[in-house]
Amino acid sequence: MTASAVLIGRSAALLRQDEAAAALECAEEALDEIRASFVPEKASEISALCACADAFAALGQAEKSLSSATEACTLSKNLGDELVQASSLLTLAKVHLLADKDAVVALAVLRERGVTLGEMALILSLAQNGKANRSQVEEARRKENRWHEAFLLLSVSLASLPKAGPAAVAVAEFLRAAKQLGLVDGGSYEPGSSIRRLYECGGSAQEMYELARCRDAAKKSGDRQRAGWALLDIASAKLSQKPSCQVAEADEALTIFSSLGLKSCVAAAQLEVSRSRLGLRPVEALQAAQASALAFKELHSVSGESAAQSASALAHLALGQVPEAIASASAAEENARKGGLRRNTAEALLTASSCHLAAGEQGRALQDALEAAAILREVGDSRGEAFALLFEVASAYMAKMEGDLALKVASAGLRLLRSAEDLLGEALALKATANIHIERGDTEPALRLLQEVITICHDTGNVLDEVEGHAAVARIRLSRNEAEEAESSAQAGLALAKEAGNKLAEARALLCLSKALALKDLPKAAETADAAAVLFKTLGDRQGHLQALRASCVAGCQQGAAGAAAAAVKAEQVIKEMTASDLQAAGEAHLEASHALVLAARADQASKSASAALTIFRQLGHTKAEAMALRSLAHADRARGRPEEAAKAIVEIVSLFKRRGDVQGQANATGELAKAYLEGGLPKEALSEVGEARLLFQRLGKATSKEGMLLIDVGIPAHMALDDPPKAVALAEEAVNIFRSLANRLGEAQAFQASVKVCVQKGDLNSALQVARQSCAVLARARLTREEAEAHHVTAKVHLVRLEPREAVASAAQALTLLRRPGDEKSRVDVLETASWAHSMAAEPEGAVGAADEAVAICRRIGDRRRLVTSLQTLAEAQLVKATFRKAMDTVTEALALCRQADFEPRFEAHLLQASSLAKLGIAERDPQAPSRQKHVKEALQEAKAAARVLCRCGDRRAEAEAYWCLAKANLEAGNVDSAAEDSVKAFKSYATLRDGSGAGWAALLLASTCLRSKGRQQSAEVSHLVQEEITIPDVKQALDAVLNAHSTFRRINDEEGQEAALQLLAEIRATRDGAMQGLPQDMPRPRPLPAAFSTPPPSQAVSEYRVLVGARYPPCRTGFILAKPALLDLEDIEPSSENKPALLQKAAKPDAEPALKETAPRSALASLDNWDKRFDRKVWHNVKATTSGLWEYPDMGQPEQNVHSAEFVNSWLEELLAPEHLKDE
Repeated sequence: MTASAVLIGRSAALLRQDEAAAALECAEEALDEIRASFVPEKASEISALCACADAFAALGQAEKSLSSATEACTLSKNLGDELVQASSLLTLAKVHLLADKDAVVALAVLRERGVTLGEMALILSLAQNGKANRSQVEEARRKENRWHEAFLLLSVSLASLPKAGPAAVAVAEFLRAAKQLGLVDGGSYEPGSSIRRLYECGGSAQEMYELARCRDAAKKSGDRQRAGWALLDIASAKLSQKPSCQVAEADEALTIFSSLGLKSCVAAAQLEVSRSRLGLRPVEALQAAQASALAFKELHSVSGESAAQSASALAHLALGQVPEAIASASAAEENARKGGLRRNTAEALLTASSCHLAAGEQGRALQDALEAAAILREVGDSRGEAFALLFEVASAYMAKMEGDLALKVASAGLRLLRSAEDLLGEALALKATANIHIERGDTEPALRLLQEVITICHDTGNVLDEVEGHAAVARIRLSRNEAEEAESSAQAGLALAKEAGNKLAEARALLCLSKALALKDLPKAAETADAAAVLFKTLGDRQGHLQALRASCVAGCQQGAAGAAAAAVKAEQVIKEMTASDLQAAGEAHLEASHALVLAARADQASKSASAALTIFRQLGHTKAEAMALRSLAHADRARGRPEEAAKAIVEIVSLFKRRGDVQGQANATGELAKAYLEGGLPKEALSEVGEARLLFQRLGKATSKEGMLLIDVGIPAHMALDDPPKAVALAEEAVNIFRSLANRLGEAQAFQASVKVCVQKGDLNSALQVARQSCAVLARARLTREEAEAHHVTAKVHLVRLEPREAVASAAQALTLLRRPGDEKSRVDVLETASWAHSMAAEPEGAVGAADEAVAICRRIGDRRRLVTSLQTLAEAQLVKATFRKAMDTVTEALALCRQADFEPRFEAHLLQASSLAKLGIAERDPQAPSRQKHVKEALQEAKAAARVLCRCGDRRAEAEAYWCLAKANLEAGNVDSAAEDSVKAFKSYATLRDGSGAGWAALLLASTCLRSKGRQQSAEVSHLVQEEITIPDVKQALDAVLNAHSTFRRINDEEGQEAALQLLAEIRATRDGAMQGLPQDMPRPRPLPAAFSTPPPSQAVSEYRVLVGARYPPCRTGFILAKPALLDLEDIEPSSENKPALLQKAAKPDAEPALKETAPRSALASLDNWDKRFDRKVWHNVKATTSGLWEYPDMGQPEQNVHSAEFVNSWLEELLAPEHLKDE
């Protein structure tokens, strides 16, 4: 826009503000600038002259005004532009009309309202043929209806003008030019109705009363044409209040005008019919809009044709035909611009904005919406500008993920409506602003705004909107898991509707109440939904009837088999009822029945219903519904266990959009097909479709967020499924670049988080942590609180995988500080579980139990039973760490009962069984003399076996090792020593293959305990001769071998608790050996005494009960990551001997460690197996064996030596014996 054009626009705005002097200054400056240019532009010069004439006229300088207008007309005749010529002729006509006082007042009013060229042509055309008197003028003035006042004053003025006078001649010339442009079509219009349409009746109670009075008066007088126009006005008012609602007045008016044969009136009625049928019958809406456009074109009515083309665009959009919608909107805009119809241009731009937004072109949509708002501001339509800002502009900003800007423009629109004291508009603005807050997750401001809406609707007597306000509050309460408050809001709306006797409002309130009741009383929720369905059916509201049916079926299916069967019966009944009405209703009924039947586990019937809906919608040509039917068919086929048929249905969606030439739709459908292939376990086919979809996106000429999301949702997981991390990382980087080019920070963060999963799966944990932190930084800059909290949660999970529990706790704490708003409860539960796992891993029982307790309390409060099971598992594990075994047992019992009622995977239940088994073993070990000990041990063994059956087949070596540990522990407590020894060796072998030193050490200690519980039998002639009986003496040699290996392992990985446990077991070996020797005769041969290192008192430092109970078991935390497969040590050739000797402790060998394994925490590496040849060569191990050999040899008869030394000597002896400088094979 040039500087002169800006000055001319400013001049017009100043005139509307009654600042004529400033307007004249701007107009003259523009004129001087144009004339000073090297090649003056004649059209701009004429516009500047017209602006000068208007300013002179406002200042009362008639001669100068006439001079400027005359010069503009002269220049326009030579230019040959009909639109510019019509504009100059209008200026000349207005100058001549200034001689009449009534015309002066009327023109001032219209100038204040920002009347445009087309509107002025319509008003003058109606005023020229109209009949008005002073009493009508006074009535309009009393009602403060300025548009009608101006029209009536012009009617009085034109009637008083001489027919051959300059003013009448100028008006006639202007109307002639306007007719050539199509601004005036000469149709039979009712003046009052036509003027009313200029300012768009808002549908207030007073306005509706006036319209109803006009309709009744026309019917009483027998004026059918006037009655038809009154009906159209009522329809228009209702549609302005509730877009796309079904209004009977439009159809009635069309019938009247068709019987009268008034072509122009029929075209106008068809336009209203199209608007009224847009929501429920878009096919009929399109037909009516196209017929209206054709009729207006034949009548040469540019404004009517443009409006009808905009209606056609909206109908195409409702049918899912986006390219046709964009073409119709573009044609409407072009026609409106050619005719100089600024309001029609703004309407077409708003329609085009919606179409471009549906096509994923957010930038173009925002540009069109802003231009439309600017045009409406220029013409002084503050209400239209406010709605453009509230809906189209704000929607475009939200699509661009710029919520702050969306709130700013919404606030600007709200201020405009409040300044105009438009209460109905203010209520709509408040609703729109509340919706923006809801999309951003800010429910508190949304609730405040909705309370304002309820107050306004109550003050204006708008019961339906007040009930809907209560329903909106209830929905927010449900999203915040506040079931009681949601039910209270729904009940308030229901009571209000019943009191007012509004059946439609009552039906909607019942539907809302059923959704609120579904959280706690499913039978009552289904009953309430059925009552709503009956009301909707009585009122003929098909859409509401289907929504109530869905709510009833969902509630019924959640009640079990009986409820599902009842839901299926309801679905079939609805099909029978609606099939007789029309095809659209029948198709929608079949579609809804398909959803209900899938929920009721009747996939075959669901597939048939979806196929029937598909046939109907194809017959209607309803593209969007046809695609929905194909998706329902695919869903039903997946439920039937036929993924190939489901993929074929989605292929048909791709073909549908391809036939229509809808590249955007084809690309989106191809992405759906790729996702279906990935879910069906076909990653190669999925990648092929991803490539096809990307080529289609490239044909659109610009990057879109949908392409980036396709890479995140399908491309990256497919590459990871094919075990190709480099290509997955490359796709993640491409996704990041796409979102960066679109300035979409949320998408960029999601791409980073996808990259985190890839890095974890390939074992690059350092990169995973770095990328996770990048995601947090991006979201912090975007001020997306909930998403930033999720990013911190992902970082905490990465720390858990890296075995960094304290860092995980810190990241989880950051996430919790961001999740403080109502509605964040579910996310808060997830983070609290992660924090509890981290505390458990760090052996911080108080923090673990506290976080898990809070998570359980939230789940109980919000009624989320599935999350309650996972939170109970987390709490049980924390209670195990705290060694409150009875509480842990009770918690796991509750979790198991709930788990078996829900659809959890077997591995999850196995972990619960393992926790239950450990809790009962802990109770048994703590109180060996308790009467219930045997019961607990027996149950623990059964649960350990059940858990092992699942965990040993899941392909996770660590889970397998932990299962064997638990099973060995249970067998040992039950007295099954041989089974315990076998399972402990299996546990050691599994831990050894993982290079887990801690696990191998604890498994060795468990093996030593089994050796102590077994008895070595000896019998010889000498012994029998002396004591005349078989003698059983504990065999501690194998136990000693295992303890030695465990202690050395714990020492090398700096596990002090493990070292102390090993020393305690050494003390137990000494006590066991000494106790066995006490009863022998003095002349009985006995073993040599233990070396001084083992003749020590028990260690003073206690080992935690939890560690003794679980060994090296990790809490089974859920990170959501697919972890890298560890490089396993090959020990297949090593098997324990028949005497259960720990041969694995002596013969293990391993390849070089992987780099990823070297980066993990020391506890995860098996130090006693790393560099085995350097640390445990044959000579050193021979020395160890020599030290402990001969214990069972028989020396001379006599008392054994007394060797008592301190525990410090044990450590020094082992350090000296196993020091690296001594480990040489010479």
